Amino acid sequence: MDSSVEVWKVKQYGANVYHTAQQKGSKFQAYCRPETIKGESKYLDVLGPTEAQDRNSRNPDTPNVQMNHARRLITMAPKDWGTMIDDVDKARMLHDPKSPYMMAAVNAFGRKKDDMFLKAFIASVMEDKDGGTSVAFPNAQKIASVNSGAISALNLDALRLAALTFNNADLDPDMQRFIACRPADINNLLADTKVTSSEYANVKALVEGKVDTFMGFKFIMTNRLIKNAWGKFDLTTGLYSSGGTAALSTDSIVSAWCGTDAMVAGVGQDITSEYGKRADKSFNEQLYVKMDLGFLRMEDVKCLSITVR
Repeated sequence: MDSSVEVWKVKQYGANVYHTAQQKGSKFQAYCRPETIKGESKYLDVLGPTEAQDRNSRNPDTPNVQMNHARRLITMAPKDWGTMIDDVDKARMLHDPKSPYMMAAVNAFGRKKDDMFLKAFIASVMEDKDGGTSVAFPNAQKIASVNSGAISALNLDALRLAALTFNNADLDPDMQRFIACRPADINNLLADTKVTSSEYANVKALVEGKVDTFMGFKFIMTNRLIKNAWGKFDLTTGLYSSGGTAALSTDSIVSAWCGTDAMVAGVGQDITSEYGKRADKSFNEQLYVKMDLGFLRMEDVKCLSITVR
């Protein structure tokens, strides 16, 4: 067993188990559309918008509107975790370690889910009838937070541009908007000189945990954003530009999405656990945890990446 178990020996000052500071559970899964998946993958269909036809005469032919069908492929990614509990170490502890060990495993899976969500958010997706066409994250859905001709932490201009992008797509205004950002981005909003006194109070309340919504976005604070050189941008407007200034590989990708159906959380098997003795390991006990799930960006127009520094 790992030597760190000595921390829990009888000679230590306390018998209570305190977990080190760590994120507990998934922050993003609840804001996705759930799908039950049987097997390794599944095709998911989406129906695009159509247009009503003008009726220019009496008794015209009945229109036959062509429907806009799309299909994307979601693939499962099984994960597991396990640890042994040696009888000798267990006898020297003042408490049974199974429960806190299991909690540590479940917390680890929550963080893994969030990592999978953030990767799937900007990843290329497979679509068409047989899932044979790779579709990259659209350039039209990429913006950057800029300030004084440089990419910066998240600011009010970037939030306004994000809201404008969603509004220009004519998305349902009643759909909740979400944004996953870093603590540094919230801190930068507080320092933004453009913030009025009332806006400052709202952001300050966001930092203090009193509210979680600002400028129409529900903020989800995370320290797990992906770092990626995500294209080139016009450093005046923040818009993607193939001839603009390239982002750095140390820049982070803030994810913003509109509605819980923008991202799909496919669950083949959510977190389940097993506990038992191993005959091949001196009949010591083993904890085992597993899950089988995957995430998919279902509708590009409802997803937006914001490069921040």
